[in-house]
Amino acid sequence: MLIINNYDLNNGVKVIIKNHMYIPLRIKTAGFSIIELIVVLSIIIFILSAATYSFTSINTRARDSARVGDINQLKSALQLYYNDNNRYPATLAGTGLVPNYIKAMPIDPKSRQEYSYAALIEGDNCSNYHLGALLENVSPGTEQLASDFDATASLNACVGSAPDFNGTDPIYDIRP
Repeated sequence: MLIINNYDLNNGVKVIIKNHMYIPLRIKTAGFSIIELIVVLSIIIFILSAATYSFTSINTRARDSARVGDINQLKSALQLYYNDNNRYPATLAGTGLVPNYIKAMPIDPKSRQEYSYAALIEGDNCSNYHLGALLENVSPGTEQLASDFDATASLNACVGSAPDFNGTDPIYDIRP
């Protein structure tokens, strides 16, 4: 047995010399190396980042779909109001639209604010309106933006109404 600096060169084991006896020490070699741990952690981080991006994209599309659905509900309620009153309300709030024509006033799912609305003068009364919502997903070919009105602020607002707004993309907007 050749021992140098408490290391058995023949067996590759560290030893302790006690009372002229050589006691071999076992070195634990079980476990993972630091390189293996780094590789595994990198893979986990990559998978989590891809899942987070996918989840965010799905949430954005869901909020945009909710906005379009809300605008269509408001459109139906406004048409019912017009049929009964022969004009559109100057504002969405406080005009009897809720609860007579719509159960609750829809709000934007992210900003928690009301949608853009302007009652517009066409002829001699408020017989037109402009209703819109700002969409988050504005990539080319967005289905909702391809089917909206894209109105520019061109008509005068009714008394007590907000001024007309520019409805070009990324705003999903409708008129009657």
